[in-house]
Amino acid sequence: MDDVNMSDDDIEEEPIEVASSTKALTTTSSGKVRIKKGIFRTDWLSINAYSSWLQEIKHEPTKARCKACLKTFSVHSDGKSAVEKHMISNSHKKSMKLFENNCSLVQFITPEHELDKIAAVECVLVFHGVKHGHSYKSQACTVDLIRNVFESSLLAKSISCGRTKARSITCNILGSYFTKRVIDDLLNSRFYSLSIDASNKGNCKMFPFTVQYFSEIGVSRGLIEFISDPNEAAVDIFKNICKIIDDYKLKFENLTSYGADNANVNFGEYHSVFKLLKDKVSHLLKVILSKFVPKIRWLSLLRSIQRLLETFEPVKLFFLTQETPSNVLRLLKSFFDNDEGLCILHFLQNVLSDIQQAELQLQRSYTTAVVLYFIITSLINKLRQKLSDKYYGNNTRLVSNDITKIDPIRSEEIMKAFDVFINTVIGYIESYFNYDSEFYEKLSFFNSQSFNLLTWKNVIDVVDLIHIDDLDIDQLYSEFCDIKCLYDNLKKKSINLSDQVKSYISSKTNGFSTTRINHQNVVYDDNDDEEIISLSNKQTEDFIRSDQLWAYLLNINPYSKPNFQKVICYIFSIPCSNSYVESIFSHTKHVWTDYRNRMDIELINAELIIRMNGNYSCEGFYKHILSQTSLLKQIRKNAKCE
Repeated sequence: MDDVNMSDDDIEEEPIEVASSTKALTTTSSGKVRIKKGIFRTDWLSINAYSSWLQEIKHEPTKARCKACLKTFSVHSDGKSAVEKHMISNSHKKSMKLFENNCSLVQFITPEHELDKIAAVECVLVFHGVKHGHSYKSQACTVDLIRNVFESSLLAKSISCGRTKARSITCNILGSYFTKRVIDDLLNSRFYSLSIDASNKGNCKMFPFTVQYFSEIGVSRGLIEFISDPNEAAVDIFKNICKIIDDYKLKFENLTSYGADNANVNFGEYHSVFKLLKDKVSHLLKVILSKFVPKIRWLSLLRSIQRLLETFEPVKLFFLTQETPSNVLRLLKSFFDNDEGLCILHFLQNVLSDIQQAELQLQRSYTTAVVLYFIITSLINKLRQKLSDKYYGNNTRLVSNDITKIDPIRSEEIMKAFDVFINTVIGYIESYFNYDSEFYEKLSFFNSQSFNLLTWKNVIDVVDLIHIDDLDIDQLYSEFCDIKCLYDNLKKKSINLSDQVKSYISSKTNGFSTTRINHQNVVYDDNDDEEIISLSNKQTEDFIRSDQLWAYLLNINPYSKPNFQKVICYIFSIPCSNSYVESIFSHTKHVWTDYRNRMDIELINAELIIRMNGNYSCEGFYKHILSQTSLLKQIRKNAKCE
């Protein structure tokens, strides 16, 4: 028989006279020869006649299995002879014919898990190319190179990702995937802000549309659309906003603020985009930071002054020795002839450093409306203190003392001019900030540095200012008490609260960066001033970002504080500036170069979305995508990600 079933009682030692080739001889104390019954031997699997169909059964050493017949037979009595007997049986010969045909077919079918690996490699190569600004011709060359260099690898040989396929993955799959991730997170958060900007690329007028919302890791931002529209009237921009909100199934009533530059088309009093949005959303706020701290003016002026001071003596000598007369030269000579110019330069360097620091703090990727009041009032108080103390830096004081020795009246006039300058700056900032300062002051109590001072009155004051229709105020108070109690308990733990928050954020962001873009993924280096300014904060071990603190407190027991969650999501959706959407054009400059001028708007849109929303490192994204079975299927089918 091919398949013999034997009981456990049959597998015993018994005396026999003749031993087969698979039985081991033993000698007992009485002199009788005993042998062990036959068991499966692994060296049978290396025999060519058996290797294709014979299979070992791990938990039953006295049996073997035929993969062709799908039968189990015993080798207990006959050993290898049982294998031979099964092989020459008629039923086995018939089964082997079908089995060999099936094996030859299987050789041409790639297993599902191998197809997933191939798709993941192709996808991450495209992702890598987009993040690092490679052309699609370069990507196609890289794939060909990999296939030739690693010719012994079956995986490398199977990669097929030329220019056409790479573009298709970018536009139809990765762009849609990262947009969908942002939209899904935004819908879970409910409240969001919308920011836009406009710029020209040749004869095209480009408009990026970005959102800010509060997620489980704190403040999150994302690019959801990058369009080209020659019409830039307020009505046309408003129509584009309405279309985007409808396309992504967002709600106007959940829009908290609108951010743009200070052009009339955006914030004009009578007919503007903000006015049209305000008609639909009565509680809408406008992000006005770019108006009272003008970025380009202060930052470029300070850098120029610093460079001039570093080379002041050589530059001074150059102009004073010029002999060709001209109005400009006479003006420059009058500037360098005395110490007044040097005194003014030192004064501007001292004052503009404070203004630049405030501006860069406002542009940090995680800065929100809750810290706006602190940043602006700190700047105003610092300028007023300088005005009160008449102190504008030690270099200014030393040069001013030299001028006083020569001409005391002129020195006093210069100091009065400095006072006028600072008063003008303070007045300029207050003219825009004072209108909403009360609102931002109330929000400031939700700052991490002010958490101990947060009272129920602060919370209810903010609730009265914002518009959330479905809040249960009584339940909100109960949740507020729970959060205060939770915060106090966390502070008492042996582990520092900042370390607890960092540990939580790290667990939620495994594989990707919490910042907008990983520094290693940027294809250019602009000496990120944000990191320089925030370095003093990060060097403090106890520093906690406000948005991450609230994300940690609200997610220790998820869904237990639904009312407070709504308030926090509303507050942290309000941005501090328009810097994020403005930074998109910096990326556009590196994506849409003169050497890649044949790219259409669909491809530009997809690449920018991958850059802005794909916060993974290339290695982290590869690990992530291996777990995304639906996305891998889309890549294999080359279908659009829905």
